[in-house]
Amino acid sequence: IDRELNISLRLHFAPDEIEWGLVAGYLNHLAQLRPVTDHLVQCAQQGIWLEKAEEGKPLPEDFSIRGLVWAYFAFCPGWFDSDDDEDLLRNVETSRTHEARADRPLYYGLRLAF
Repeated sequence: IDRELNISLRLHFAPDEIEWGLVAGYLNHLAQLRPVTDHLVQCAQQGIWLEKAEEGKPLPEDFSIRGLVWAYFAFCPGWFDSDDDEDLLRNVETSRTHEARADRPLYYGLRLAF
């Protein structure tokens, strides 16, 4: 990744520009609904993507935002390199999809905490 691109895409906020109380409240509520696993904490501490089956795959909504500039660093390298039928992947809701949706913001919340 180009270092200059990485720096230019960072958003700079003053401490009072983000409602951290609301972010914390959302993450705490989500953690009550979907417990934070040791695996999730370990991945966040190490800065690696979730690697269990179905955790490290794009969610159906990820296909819609993958080309946007602000989402450039939001996805694991190689997520969209599959030879599988992309249209099929976009519309598949597995039993694990809703859990992966909950794990994603918890993962990012933990990354912010570490």
